[in-house]
Amino acid sequence: MVRLVLIIFFVYTIILSIGSINCIDNNNLVTNQAALFVFGDSLFDAGNNNYINGPEKAWLPLIPPNLQPDNGNNQFTYGVSFASAGAGALAESFLGMVINLGTQLNNFKDVEKSLRSELGDAETKRVFSRAVYLFHIGANDYFYPFSANSSTFQSNSKEKFVDFVIGNTTFVIEEVYKMGGRKFGFLNVGPYECSPNSLIRDRTKIGSCFKPAAELIDMHNKKFPDVLRRLQRQLSGFRYALHDYHTSLSERINSPAKYGY
Repeated sequence: MVRLVLIIFFVYTIILSIGSINCIDNNNLVTNQAALFVFGDSLFDAGNNNYINGPEKAWLPLIPPNLQPDNGNNQFTYGVSFASAGAGALAESFLGMVINLGTQLNNFKDVEKSLRSELGDAETKRVFSRAVYLFHIGANDYFYPFSANSSTFQSNSKEKFVDFVIGNTTFVIEEVYKMGGRKFGFLNVGPYECSPNSLIRDRTKIGSCFKPAAELIDMHNKKFPDVLRRLQRQLSGFRYALHDYHTSLSERINSPAKYGY
């Protein structure tokens, strides 16, 4: 419940900060709000893993999952979630069990084709240019190497591995931009090194945060803001909000009473 409230608040803040949205009318289809297209992992999975024989289920989807069979093009004009629990920016992270970020991008391109067929090129361009694109990705990439063999992790330095994760994420952002996306929202990687599963990962230090993952997450969160600033300089009209999810969640874990819990 706490996580759900934080997500709602963050999305609401992004939309307000970006500005008001005008109404559009096309063949009795009226959109009076910005579409919200969501990419990422379990933080945002609204049920896509239900359709890939995965174990994760989300019973309160705010944005319909992309793989939901009864989705129609009209539904897509309000947005859709491509997120998949366990997904990473790297294809090798939990391969075959999740929808990785690259595949999520391909699914978004399929949605684009559907919308162009239904609405036409001009209207689809309007929907995409007004939409908000929300991302949370990377956490699973930084835990997978400690759960299974990762050739990418084993054959590269830690910094280079983080660069691969950020590089794949950046590629997807740039592709969405090329398709018309201009308004983006991001969460950095949260304090998953201190999640319940992480507290028992090192058998010699039960109850302690998992430092190997913490090092990668810290490196990611320091590098990613620089990448976003570079994109803003290079891509005309690129606008973004970055939420420090790591700090905000850590504060609520460490001082719950301060936040009413």
